[in-house]
Amino acid sequence: MDSNENNDFLESLRVYYKLLFPYRQFYKWLTFGDENGNFFKRREFSFTLTGDIYIRYQCFQNRNEMEKAIQNKLPEKIDFGAVYNIRPDEGKKNLVSCFPIERELIFDVDINDYDDVRSCCEGSSICLKCWPFLTIAMKILHRTLTEDFGFEHILFVFSGRRGIHCWVLDRRARELSDKARAAIVSYISLVEGGAYQSKRVNLDSSRSLHPSVSESLKIVDSYFESLIVEKQRFFDNVENVKKCIDWCTDPELKSTLSIKFLENKNSIKNSSEVWLNFKNIVEGCLNSNKNIGSRRRSKHYLAELQLQLLYPRLDANVSKTMNHLLKSPFSVHPKTGRVCVPIDIEKVDSFNPFTVPQINELIVEINEFDKKSKNDDASNVKTFEKTSLRESIRFFDKFVEKFVDKCKKEKKPKQDINF
Repeated sequence: MDSNENNDFLESLRVYYKLLFPYRQFYKWLTFGDENGNFFKRREFSFTLTGDIYIRYQCFQNRNEMEKAIQNKLPEKIDFGAVYNIRPDEGKKNLVSCFPIERELIFDVDINDYDDVRSCCEGSSICLKCWPFLTIAMKILHRTLTEDFGFEHILFVFSGRRGIHCWVLDRRARELSDKARAAIVSYISLVEGGAYQSKRVNLDSSRSLHPSVSESLKIVDSYFESLIVEKQRFFDNVENVKKCIDWCTDPELKSTLSIKFLENKNSIKNSSEVWLNFKNIVEGCLNSNKNIGSRRRSKHYLAELQLQLLYPRLDANVSKTMNHLLKSPFSVHPKTGRVCVPIDIEKVDSFNPFTVPQINELIVEINEFDKKSKNDDASNVKTFEKTSLRESIRFFDKFVEKFVDKCKKEKKPKQDINF
């Protein structure tokens, strides 16, 4: 970003933070319904300023102080972390006496972690052909967190560029120990192992699938053909087919698949045909009466394959500890200028990251609205209602209101999740 672009970006940030950033809703969220703001005063904020200047251990006495700091410093990125036992700006002088006592349970999924599967993009690049990987991640996370753990207040947020963040606000989640957080991550994580480990999903063939895995597989299966077979054309590539065959732990089935697809390369003509034949061979083995041992070893092979390709790939370190910071909703991504908007899980299939507004576009929308309304009384129209950010802020407002209402009804003490 050259100096002129940087100046333009900072000026757009100035307007955005003055007119559009939802301070009221944020303050309500971060106070947990406590009118005295006792939690808010001990919440850690960090700002990333122009020139990669990073400021940690910030905290604010009230909403007004937070607003002034943001508008004066114009952070390119806002992160916030845990609520500490004392004010973090005091605690940084003596970190031994400063420790986190509450923190939302958070998850981070980035598209570049699917580079071994997607063919359309790589690295930080993203397009509509590979965005569904993150749609699936959100659906599986939401199902697991609500149905398996009973959490209610779950907010998904677009990172502004290449990923999604998940915030679990329930008090039970906020009060989880690091050990309990790590246990939840372990429970959710199926795709494990480094980039150089070929087979990263291993299901026990001596048992039926765990109910959570079965439910996740239903979501994966509903997207598999449209995303992997058609959009990514994964099985057009001989190396991809070879990888899938290598994941098979049954020698007899593995040999049959190798003869069909690797010794006869002409059999790999198009992704749809390969996947159809692949499934037919595997299912034929599973339904055969000839080799009980082979059937048992192959029992979960197709499930493992589908889950390895599409199951959420979590950045586990983000979730395991209380003191990890994460980018705030409605922050702005400095590389794209796009706002980190919340995503309504009920409308997740229609979410398009490329229609998320950039802050310079929002300013144009405000000016155009005012220009068209110059002869009308537009003074009562809230500024965000003049822009394409309106639906995101309305959604966030309803989400926060519901959460704060629950906070006010809760009574201490609450039991933690047992592991």
